[in-house]
Amino acid sequence: MQLLETMYLSRWKYPISIVIAIMVTIGFCNTAVGDFRSSRFLLFLVLLLVLIQLLCIDVLAYCLLVKGPLLRMDRLIQSNSSRKLALFLLLSWSVYLVVYFPGVLSFDTSFQLAQYFGNPSHGIFPMSDNSLFTDHHPIFTTFIMGSVIKLMHCIFSYNLSLWFLCILMAFVQASLFAWQISLLSSIIDNRRVLTLLYLFYCVFPAFAYFCCVPCKDIIFCICLIGFLNIWISMYVKTPTLNTFVLFFLYALLCALSKKTTIYVFVLVCIVLLFVHIPAKRGMFVSLISVICVVQVFIPLFLFPLFSISKGSVIEALGPLYQCTARYCKEYPGDVLDEEKAVIDSMLGYDGLGDRYDYRLADNVIHYWDGVDEWPSSDKLKAYLVVFVKQGLRHPDAYLRAFLSQESGWFSFDEYLYFPEGSGCLLVSPENGQPSFERPAIFQSASSALSSALQLIVKLPFIGLFFSPITYLVSIVLILANSIVSCKLDRSKCSAAVIWLCIPILCMVPFLLLSPTSIVSTNFEAVRYFLPFIYSVPLLLVMSRAKLKSVSV
Repeated sequence: MQLLETMYLSRWKYPISIVIAIMVTIGFCNTAVGDFRSSRFLLFLVLLLVLIQLLCIDVLAYCLLVKGPLLRMDRLIQSNSSRKLALFLLLSWSVYLVVYFPGVLSFDTSFQLAQYFGNPSHGIFPMSDNSLFTDHHPIFTTFIMGSVIKLMHCIFSYNLSLWFLCILMAFVQASLFAWQISLLSSIIDNRRVLTLLYLFYCVFPAFAYFCCVPCKDIIFCICLIGFLNIWISMYVKTPTLNTFVLFFLYALLCALSKKTTIYVFVLVCIVLLFVHIPAKRGMFVSLISVICVVQVFIPLFLFPLFSISKGSVIEALGPLYQCTARYCKEYPGDVLDEEKAVIDSMLGYDGLGDRYDYRLADNVIHYWDGVDEWPSSDKLKAYLVVFVKQGLRHPDAYLRAFLSQESGWFSFDEYLYFPEGSGCLLVSPENGQPSFERPAIFQSASSALSSALQLIVKLPFIGLFFSPITYLVSIVLILANSIVSCKLDRSKCSAAVIWLCIPILCMVPFLLLSPTSIVSTNFEAVRYFLPFIYSVPLLLVMSRAKLKSVSV
């Protein structure tokens, strides 16, 4: 009964159920009704959802806590065996690894693998004519994925080689999660919340599914787990030389696997100037070193050596281009001739308004002959002048463009998307290498599982775990609660939670500048949001625990 009293938290189930019911009701009305005219109906719906959720909580608590499965998992965590923890995670994810054999390939990964195997695919993404590779997608991830598949192809078929890459990603992810659980068990008192965290890692579909999706964003998320582990460790424990080395390595891996990480680290360095912890100086030096390596050393020396083209700036200009396209669509008569000339030199003015899609920036910045993939500094300056002038004339167009493009992050109608894929390259390689094909039996199984997942994500209450707004709101609420309680109770993890919020919050601005946010239909948007799925559960656990010791 002590476990039941510790984890059940009966005093919390009522306000939680009411808040969730209201959120679900708002989302339902926004979709099905469109307004809030029927107050009686809304009140009835809220009360009905509250009753259903209270019943579900009671049944879940009885099945998990009284019947014993969670007790056995609690003993597993108490053993503090990283190997056993990692092995159990792999077993939990094994169904996905088998069903989605040999893996799910996105367009970006297909392009990266095609160029690694000698198919540069000029014209799809920005790439100079004399280059073999492009850093449009992080070249580090291109070489990692391509090298593993090519090495394993010396022994196995291409299908098995790709599957081995998925298993390797799952193994590394499970090992880092197990390390995280072991680390937390050594620094916080409440082992019960660790049990819930570990259970979440085991059963939440995103962690298992995305092991089957080799791509740059998943590699980044795996590296992010290690980075956050070290980030916490350097706050609550006295750092050693090995700790600083690990911090530098994980920071470097994160920066090499996702380009916006460099700008996140710049923000983190600025925040570090205003905090006071023993490891501050070493962390600051490590992050500055990573920024120099990625932004100076690699482009200056390694890119020419391996014939790699630098990535174009058009991805970074995507939010601005979207605003310009919306302006041209809504106010075509208020575009001066000299402004048309500048826009035409950058984006191709004719048909720009028709190409505009409020959900996705790719239609504006890619795949069109009029888009200048390598604009000069003079062109950029002229475009920025036009951008500012048009924004001053009609700021409403820019505001609508931005809010429309990023609305998916704050919508109750958006849920994670789990496509089954085909297991084949989405870019046809000219020399036939590599060649992947999912057998028919696995295609049927993967289609059935993806269909089941798409039904699960829309279920009341459960669907909130798959909605981006849940994670973004949770960050704000956890941070606010930690700031308030930090001075009231030093035994809690409030200060540590605020410390953990620093890198997570620094990622939010670059999520809001992403080219799309429609996660329910666009797999690209799902990949952009994954870092928050990998980090917010850890943040929530830290906010509900107590530190054994704090070294501030």
